Amino acid sequence: MLKYEKLPEVDELMLFYHNRYVESGKMKTLPYLVKFWAEGLSKKFNEVAHRYEIFEIVAILNRTRRIGDRKEVEKEEKERIS
Repeated sequence: MLKYEKLPEVDELMLFYHNRYVESGKMKTLPYLVKFWAEGLSKKFNEVAHRYEIFEIVAILNRTRRIGDRKEVEKEEKERIS
């Protein structure tokens, strides 16, 4: 999302994880059920993401890169929804 400013497709998500884990040498291959996992994750993410404009999502991602900041934003979002 940060690089292309659009919601990720399932194949793009799998490619991202391949580059992150396999190409970097952290794993030899992706898990067997990676497509099933990526489809589920993408569906859940997109259901929530459609509530926001892309620029809003990018701003949230940029603002929450640090764990402490992320926890604060999650707390604010829960309060906003309640």
